[in-house]
Amino acid sequence: MNSFYQSTLILLLGLSSLSTSIIAQCTHPDFNALMKFYQSTHGENWKTNTGWKEGAAGANCDPCKWAFVKCNSANRVTELNFKSGMGMNGAIPPEIGELTELTFLNINREPNLQGTLPDELAKLKKMKVLKIRSTGISGPIPPDIFQPKLEQLFLSRNMLSGTIPTQITNATRLYLLFLNYNQLSGPIPNQLYSMTKLTDLFVNDNQLTGSISPKIGQLRRLKRMSFGSNQFTGTIPVEIGNLSSLTALKFDENQLTGGIPKSISKLKVLDEIKLNDNQLSGPIIGELASLSILTQVQMQDNQFECFDEELKKLCAKNQLKRSSFENNKNPLSWQDFCNNDDYPYICNVATLALSDNVKIYPNPVSNSLVIEGIGDQMIKHLSMVNQLGVPVLDWYYLQDNSIDVSRLSPGLYTLSLHVNNNVIIKKVLVQK
Repeated sequence: MNSFYQSTLILLLGLSSLSTSIIAQCTHPDFNALMKFYQSTHGENWKTNTGWKEGAAGANCDPCKWAFVKCNSANRVTELNFKSGMGMNGAIPPEIGELTELTFLNINREPNLQGTLPDELAKLKKMKVLKIRSTGISGPIPPDIFQPKLEQLFLSRNMLSGTIPTQITNATRLYLLFLNYNQLSGPIPNQLYSMTKLTDLFVNDNQLTGSISPKIGQLRRLKRMSFGSNQFTGTIPVEIGNLSSLTALKFDENQLTGGIPKSISKLKVLDEIKLNDNQLSGPIIGELASLSILTQVQMQDNQFECFDEELKKLCAKNQLKRSSFENNKNPLSWQDFCNNDDYPYICNVATLALSDNVKIYPNPVSNSLVIEGIGDQMIKHLSMVNQLGVPVLDWYYLQDNSIDVSRLSPGLYTLSLHVNNNVIIKKVLVQK
């Protein structure tokens, strides 16, 4: 080897030894964990890495002076608040769990940050705010990240899968929960309904199934909730009326059946309702007229049949700034309802009185269903839909008040009777 190359090699080895010596002097208790994070997410390519880059070179051993880092009076790292879109690439390393004083972690808009959420996040016993959003992170939610001091959890717009952990109840201080826009599946665990400090609950745009439990009425502090774009079935529980602080109610794009519970009239600060794209039926209830600050209603793509006459009060105040009722069982139009006194799809007070008088029997039924209580009035239109909202009977101008249901499969059906300008809704159970 010639002398030039020998000299160069000796110089490089010397510099390497010096750098190693400097790094060895970095004794801050959080230094190594932060360096693992920096290396694992390719920090050399971050858009901003002030302090981190020098730390990696052994030239800055005080993480408290690095970008996005905050420390407490004991010089322990308590916050990592990264800017959105830093250009992280790689995965969150398990060493994150060594930052034992961490109370706040924010990572956002990092699509190339992949891997899974490390189980070691559960070691962060002092964590209050955990925000990991809009990344390529997949896999399950580690069940033990729900620590007693956790107050805010934002895991939106990732690729998380699996179920919502039942250990969620361990986070007794949790009041903001955002799990929306993932690939979570299974039912809402009953344990979630005991999280009585929740004010915001967003689980929309997942693959969640099952029914919405009546226990939802226990979440009396809820202000905003979204269960939309899942696969929920069953009815909207009447206990929803217990959520007196609710400003936004979103059950859109599911498979919900039944009607709108009248208890919704108790939600006096409700501004927005989204029930569109379900299989809901019956009337658009008049109780909505009592909601004085309601401005947005979306109920299109259901099986609704008529507007309650009481809703004219909302027309008079021009209260609804955004509304949609298209593609229902009848061609409902809010504008026509408000502007046309002869609008054909009004279910008024007379409808309710008539509905009380109308009797159907036997119920459960196997063969023939008898309708009584309409006097000499003609049934202009009779329809029945199954629990999926699929029409199974559709008859006009009935001459006979007896209906043959012998060909229907066993199950629960919704019967709609159009008598003059009234619509009567009944539930019918077919058995064999």
